Amino acid sequence: MACGRGSNVTKLRRLNPSGNSYVCSSCEIRFGREKLQAEFDRQLGKAVGVKPTLRSCVRGCGRPVFMKPGGNLPAYCSQCEEEWRQLQRSARSEREYRKRHGKRTQLDIVDESQGK
Repeated sequence: MACGRGSNVTKLRRLNPSGNSYVCSSCEIRFGREKLQAEFDRQLGKAVGVKPTLRSCVRGCGRPVFMKPGGNLPAYCSQCEEEWRQLQRSARSEREYRKRHGKRTQLDIVDESQGK
């Protein structure tokens, strides 16, 4: 936990279902599960002397996440990352299509109302 509070002060939840790391809700909101899990893995690896090479996907799909050749351990598995990239590409292409054909999107209307 980042704040140093113990279980006698606040209710703690498991950071990872398969691990032994706990987090309070304020730290989870402040830092995010991915960053806290990565920091826990780093500190555990430093204490034990071994770098973690595997963990489960933070998204909750249950698939394993493997260490990249550069030495970093991503938060999401490759399939979840690919799904996210596809969603970003489809949203981007939808906006471009609507711009080309003169159709306004909901994002355009919000931007106009905010003065952008």
